Amino acid sequence: MTNYRLVLYILIILLGSIISLIACGTNESSLNRHPSKSSPIVPKIQVERDSNNELLITWPSSDSAEKYFVYRSSDENFLSEKTTIIETTDTKYPITEQLDPELIYFRITAVWEDIESLASNELQINVLPPPPKRLKVVLSGNRNIVQWSGSNDSYTVYWFSDKIPSKDKYVGKHSNILGQTYLHELQFIADLSELYYTVVSVREGIESKYFLNPDGSLISNAIDVETEADNSNTDSKEGRISEGLAVLYIFDGSSKSVIRDRSGLLPPIDLEISGNVVRTETGLLFNITNQIQAPNGIAFSSNNTSERLNNAIIQSGGFTAEAWLEPSSNAENGMGRIVTLSDHGGRRNFSLLQSDDWYVRVRGEITGLNGTIAGASFSGSVRDTLKLGEKTHVVYSHAKDGYYTLYVNGQEIGRNYMGKISKWNENYPLALGNEISDARPWQGEMQLVAIYDRALTKDEVTQNYNASSEVIFEEQPFVWLQNNDGMISIEAENYNKKTEGSRNHYWDDVTKAAVSGIAMEAFPEDDFRLPWEEDLVSISPKMSYEIEFTQTGTYYIWVRGWAPSGSSDSIHIGLNNEVLLSSSNLNNFGINHWQWSNQNNMDPRTIEVDNTGVHTLHVLMRESGVAIDKVVITKDLDYIPSDLGPKESQRLQ
Repeated sequence: MTNYRLVLYILIILLGSIISLIACGTNESSLNRHPSKSSPIVPKIQVERDSNNELLITWPSSDSAEKYFVYRSSDENFLSEKTTIIETTDTKYPITEQLDPELIYFRITAVWEDIESLASNELQINVLPPPPKRLKVVLSGNRNIVQWSGSNDSYTVYWFSDKIPSKDKYVGKHSNILGQTYLHELQFIADLSELYYTVVSVREGIESKYFLNPDGSLISNAIDVETEADNSNTDSKEGRISEGLAVLYIFDGSSKSVIRDRSGLLPPIDLEISGNVVRTETGLLFNITNQIQAPNGIAFSSNNTSERLNNAIIQSGGFTAEAWLEPSSNAENGMGRIVTLSDHGGRRNFSLLQSDDWYVRVRGEITGLNGTIAGASFSGSVRDTLKLGEKTHVVYSHAKDGYYTLYVNGQEIGRNYMGKISKWNENYPLALGNEISDARPWQGEMQLVAIYDRALTKDEVTQNYNASSEVIFEEQPFVWLQNNDGMISIEAENYNKKTEGSRNHYWDDVTKAAVSGIAMEAFPEDDFRLPWEEDLVSISPKMSYEIEFTQTGTYYIWVRGWAPSGSSDSIHIGLNNEVLLSSSNLNNFGINHWQWSNQNNMDPRTIEVDNTGVHTLHVLMRESGVAIDKVVITKDLDYIPSDLGPKESQRLQ
């Protein structure tokens, strides 16, 4: 019995040990499990970038979760209809898509079986800023000029030795660029052709995606591309056609004596107004009857500036001439010239004319110097489209295969074969309203004139017709670039901004003999002199020029000026809204002739540039009636310009 009790006692001990071991094993395994009524640990999330510069949301891993839910929402309250839930077993969530420009909200929850933790901390992410819309790289001397457009506060430029980008293999970069231009000095780089560029927008430390070509490659110098969204032939979906635009005149009244070319191309082909021409609220009125005794009116190019237009058409083989106008006469005494590239009534490259019908003349393979050919007028029922006193849209489109089409008010009214253009003279001037020889005045009002260096299609003509003649010109920002030798040469009329003075004085375009373009004169010519005051920059009429200085130091100012008298021969030069004594009262211009000057009582006029970057140079009126043609800035004390002066410096738009 005793032995039985002993055995039973031993069995009880062994059974307890087994139960204890089982219990211990259960407790040990439960260290990796949640109590049945507990939630997983709440993750804490943050934003970072990986080695490829990609944006990530990350959180620490946890043994208390078998997966995670990523809540991504455009609503801060995470409304279900605006929230996407992504399930992942990873501890990072890459933002690989280009997100819309708005705040995106993120939360993360940890999940074990069917149990979901409370939401993590909330992240508000300023999504990737949009990349620049356009990027252009131009080789200029020993530097590449990188320019783009965009609306962010800061940019970073990267350059690579390979055409296909890799974020961790760039050759160099420049950060914290506040404008839309970067001048990359290349004097230490042997092979300039091996560099490729991109630019990113930066917002709150977050970079946009790279700007790339459509094929994913980088941009090399001398290549101008646009993003797919902006790769359009039009200024806007409803706007005018811009592809191939060579000249544009909208008669916006920005000058009293000159019609500015608003195409944006360089050099601009501005037109001088002469004779019986009157500005109206809507355009330019040519040869009106109540001024019939005045010389016939004309607007014409000078100094061979139309060479750019002639050469563009010669190279393309096609062109389009477009006009919005109101004819006021059937010109029974001859065919009035609406728009013409010619130097004489019998010699031309091209003319669009009007009498009791519409006419065209084009020099080509089957026409003579005068551009005439039988059937070149649009007669018969076409004459019904010519209505005196009515606003009319007339377009002549000449294709490079020699066929031409005339459109009136968006409708095709005539098509024929004129022959391919041939033997054009690149020096023929452009004129509106008359021949250069004053032989064929046109009567009426012009409201818009445009010439393209290609033939517009019917749909494009219709689009321009629907856009009407009401074009609002917006000056594109640009900066003047310093030459490699430190010099800057600027035609006076190519200012960035023009401001009237507080005493009714202003700068305006004028045409005088022997100018290198258009001159600027201080009006009215009332022998007025502004007294020296501390606030000269705000009270004097001024023209301002944005200049990218790459070198610091002292600069000497030369101005080519013209004066009606010795009491109307001085200006002030200012820098960054300030006029100093060293740059004031620049005078000694020629009396009734052009003359270079940099002096005030034999002392050269100077400005000091203390740091590189963009600075604003001002030309201010001191005495009314003075005119200026060109401004030259140089670091060379011994330099003296002559004749028309040095060639104008480059500007970057």
